[in-house]
Amino acid sequence: MKATLIEFGKENKNGRTYLYHEVSDLPKTAPCTLEHMQDAYGHTTLAATINGEQTCAMAKISMDEKGIYAEVTPYENKRELFDTLMMNGATIVPAGTGSLNEKAEVEDYRLHYIFLTRNPS
Repeated sequence: MKATLIEFGKENKNGRTYLYHEVSDLPKTAPCTLEHMQDAYGHTTLAATINGEQTCAMAKISMDEKGIYAEVTPYENKRELFDTLMMNGATIVPAGTGSLNEKAEVEDYRLHYIFLTRNPS
């Protein structure tokens, strides 16, 4: 399944606009987790492991001047769960970091992993 993670130059559902930039460290693959990762204290974490308990798939990551994309392949032992979540309205979204400029646009975005959610961002 191929998903568009970010469309450059378009405001997303969270009101953010991501700007295109050359990325030398875009990961070729990224883990896909069942939810946004948090530490034991409920703080967001940007670490997701390939074989983590919440990891359900791996994604090939690509980018062009229009956006960032993920081609997601569920793990065999999580395929049924992944398919069920997707059929019930889950979407694939990115988890990453960037900086906001004076126009509240995201610059220098760095993708860390992707995750499933029912509240697309």
